[in-house]
Amino acid sequence: MTDSQIRLGRKEIKKLLPHRFWMLFISSAIYEEGSNEIIAYKRVSWWCDFPFLLGHFFAKIFYPGVCQYECFNQAAALLVKLMNPDSVNGLPKVVGYEEIRHVSSITVGDLLEIHVRLDRARSGVYFFSGNISKRDARGLLCAVEINKMKGVADAPKLK
Repeated sequence: MTDSQIRLGRKEIKKLLPHRFWMLFISSAIYEEGSNEIIAYKRVSWWCDFPFLLGHFFAKIFYPGVCQYECFNQAAALLVKLMNPDSVNGLPKVVGYEEIRHVSSITVGDLLEIHVRLDRARSGVYFFSGNISKRDARGLLCAVEINKMKGVADAPKLK
């Protein structure tokens, strides 16, 4: 760990994100100050993810893609908050994904490593890319590649 590296546990993450139990998916993160990248971690477990795993292909348990995307979203929101805490008053909202490729399935016991990179930001609109990898006996294996994710800082309120 370098002096400019910030390590966040669940307690620190809860100070930056509004998500709470059942919906706070990432449990830790590492951010290098001045960087445009973050690595977040999530252990898929029966205890934390039971509601999402219970009815999703129960004969062969998979961690749902929508939950995988939410892990990526939370890591992206955390990155924006860490890069410039004053730039975002509300929570960044996801408005679209492009070019997603599922390479491998994710299941109970997998440790997810979520790599998110901020590619560009313009007028409160953020563009991210990255991947979700899992560690198993063979090492690190890419599970999901996300080439484009677009989010806005303060989405207009619906009337």
